[in-house]
Amino acid sequence: MKFLSKIVVGLCVAASVSVTEAQIVKKFSPGSDLNILIPARPSPDDSSMLIPKISATSTLIVPTDISDTKVCDVDFRVDITSEFPIDCNVVLTGPDMTTTSTIVRNVCGGATNLIETFDDEADATLPLGYDGNLASFAFCDSGGVFVRPRTPLSVFDGLPTEGTWSLEIFNNLGGEAGRLNEWELIVTTGDCPCAGNPCGSPNTCTETEGATSYTCDCKLGFETSNDGSTCTDSRSVFPKTENLPIPGKGGTQSSTLSVPADTKICDVDFRVNITSEVTEVLNVVLTGPGGKTSSSIVQNVCGFTENLIEIFDDEADVALPLGYGGYGYGYEGDDALTPDIAICNDGGVSVRPGGLLSVFDGLPVRGDWTLEISSKEDDATLNEWALIVTTGNCPCAGNPCGESFICTETGDTTFTCLSTSSSAGGDPHFKTWTHDKYDFHGACDMVMLSNPDFDNNKGMDVHVRTKIRFSWSYIESAILKIGQDTLEIMGGDMRRYWINGVFGSSGKEFPIKIGGYTVDYVKKARGPSKQRIYTVDLGNGEKVILKTYKDFVSVDLMASEDGGSFAGSVGLMGSYATGDKLARDGETILSDPIAFGQEWQVLEAEPNLFHSLEGPQQPLQQCEMPAMRRLKGKKRLGQPEVFAEQPAGVVITHAAAEAACAHVPGEDRDVCIFDVLATNDVEMAGAY
Repeated sequence: MKFLSKIVVGLCVAASVSVTEAQIVKKFSPGSDLNILIPARPSPDDSSMLIPKISATSTLIVPTDISDTKVCDVDFRVDITSEFPIDCNVVLTGPDMTTTSTIVRNVCGGATNLIETFDDEADATLPLGYDGNLASFAFCDSGGVFVRPRTPLSVFDGLPTEGTWSLEIFNNLGGEAGRLNEWELIVTTGDCPCAGNPCGSPNTCTETEGATSYTCDCKLGFETSNDGSTCTDSRSVFPKTENLPIPGKGGTQSSTLSVPADTKICDVDFRVNITSEVTEVLNVVLTGPGGKTSSSIVQNVCGFTENLIEIFDDEADVALPLGYGGYGYGYEGDDALTPDIAICNDGGVSVRPGGLLSVFDGLPVRGDWTLEISSKEDDATLNEWALIVTTGNCPCAGNPCGESFICTETGDTTFTCLSTSSSAGGDPHFKTWTHDKYDFHGACDMVMLSNPDFDNNKGMDVHVRTKIRFSWSYIESAILKIGQDTLEIMGGDMRRYWINGVFGSSGKEFPIKIGGYTVDYVKKARGPSKQRIYTVDLGNGEKVILKTYKDFVSVDLMASEDGGSFAGSVGLMGSYATGDKLARDGETILSDPIAFGQEWQVLEAEPNLFHSLEGPQQPLQQCEMPAMRRLKGKKRLGQPEVFAEQPAGVVITHAAAEAACAHVPGEDRDVCIFDVLATNDVEMAGAY
């Protein structure tokens, strides 16, 4: 078999992977036009319902003379054709028999070609099942798209490149053959001190400048050495050796261990060692002293291996699949099966359980812990299991912030609570990342959010423009800027918006891209009026949502649990790092809402994002404050009093406002009621 190699110095394999001057990208191929037949799957044996492992294999040998350094990164490219839509399993095995797999399950929308490069650092993930999206044709057939494999290629990092590499392809369909036309191994070698993660899983290794040394980011339960180069496991392990039979066909077995320690739980993991004729359908349930439980369903994912030796950990990168969704048989060497032998039988790989182990965080560890295992099919044996507990200073254990908030530790005993949402709207009401609510009735242009670090310094800004009406104000316009692109919207009946400063009103331009991110537009009927919603999808569940209702504009920001796109942002929503209402100096905390609002007026030195200049502008004018004149009582939520400046005619009662806002969740119901009373317009409830 012909061996080809190409050495490319300083070449970047994928846009998201950087290669230093001390690294070399090497490409190895067994040759083009292989034309290797991938056999069709035979029919199952009716007696066993098992289908023998049928595959095609191609190998290449990396010789000693060009493999003088260890692997820093591995990618691979395949070119496969089939008579019918692609449905196969691609397995790459290294010289030391380390294996990774890529499942390609009928995801190409009917395409008969799979020309793809698999790369751990790719932005896209190839779906595990067909979703009816015919657009996947281009995705699978382009050859220029990088996708992440199902199991990480990083298992090869730090290993020598020398030896035999093999690519094995299983055809999941019966009656349809395919062909492997060519494949290519893409190896980055050189100086990569973090290859193989010397810090140990689940800790993170970070290379220092020049890629000659590294430092360790040690996770909870691990202590960092003085020089930062090692992580020492400080967790407490409570093992129990058993030899307990687990009856098949729905049988259940339990094992209990007692923990004498008398400290608070920061984190819990557990390890199991189970053998069975086939670890096909197991349910593993851990119950703590407080009666709380976490379950891990292990369903037909272990390739008919006889062992399940696994550590279950909420923070693991890999989730154990919950089951095989195929055609009703158990397939030897099929689908998610064979490749997972390495996962299920390793014991060194941590996987996320089906139920969260964080239910135990913050509870006392002392007491009896019970592991219950049920087997739906074959008899099994529980050989050993262990409880792995991290204790110590962990102020966020048990999430004292509550269900809808994220707890972030700021010290050994201190923490801050941040939400995944913040907003501005109404007359106007501002809700920070800590869900602290305040009103600011000044009229001017203000910085709602500024994050210059967003998307590798592309930057993201949200500005709002407020106008005075009677003795309160409202947001008339809002503008989002990502990179050099802007989307500006304005309230009112004319449905006005500006895309990069160009006026529009019909909505026909949407969906559009702002800074590379998709913006969708919908009109939503609520009562006699229309609400217009512009949703900017930032990925990973994060969004910027701009809405108009009559004259009013509102802005909702939706973050991921780690802050993602909004981490490090400042402005009227507060600091995402601390949740504080920080001034521009990044240190002063402003508790007074008027001072805080004035602080974040757009400055002369900052770019004016809106398409035109209106209202008070720095440095000549600060935000204009309305004359706070009332008929009686205070301006405060829940009060039945009306405002002096309300238009003549029928006055909305507090009871009517409550009824109109009945659909609004409790946290925002008060502000809805207030806005209905302030505007004397029951339809204002439609903005919520």
